[in-house]
Amino acid sequence: MNHDRLEQFIIENREAFNTELPNLKNWYLIEKQLKQQARKTRYLQARKYVLMAAAVVGLLFMGGLIGFFLTKPVEEIATVDAIKNIAPELQETEMYYQNQIADKTTMLVALQKDTSVLQDMREIDVFLSELKTELEHTPKENRETVISNIIKSYQVKLEILERVLNIMSSDSIHIQNSAENEISI
Repeated sequence: MNHDRLEQFIIENREAFNTELPNLKNWYLIEKQLKQQARKTRYLQARKYVLMAAAVVGLLFMGGLIGFFLTKPVEEIATVDAIKNIAPELQETEMYYQNQIADKTTMLVALQKDTSVLQDMREIDVFLSELKTELEHTPKENRETVISNIIKSYQVKLEILERVLNIMSSDSIHIQNSAENEISI
């Protein structure tokens, strides 16, 4: 019964209740907060997908490296052992360049989707493999020339990787600067 009187009072005085309007500034602030939350949500979602893609690329790269080293031919391993006996001073130099090249290759794969440079690196590896095989059959008096060519091949490979990385990093800085200078409406 009490409920009916309240309802009746509201119906009779409805116009008195509707006299006040909310401030438009409050609605503007609410809209602004909603837009900021939507942007933040989109950013976090995009970031999540970028991190997942980077993880997948990293796993694929590591799997490729592991597969490459596990399927290394036995004759290449024998060549490495022969080089240790023929030119022990080359082993330390080779390790240095191989570490540098591995670091640069990892950075390159992280930055680049095009693998044409990696194909060129494989061609240099084939040339290096031929030089190492040739070193085994070279007379002692000519070994220095072959060792010098092996070291030059590593240097060329490292130089190519560094140039590509420098170009890519300067391009990415240019793209970032362009993006920062854009004005959204």
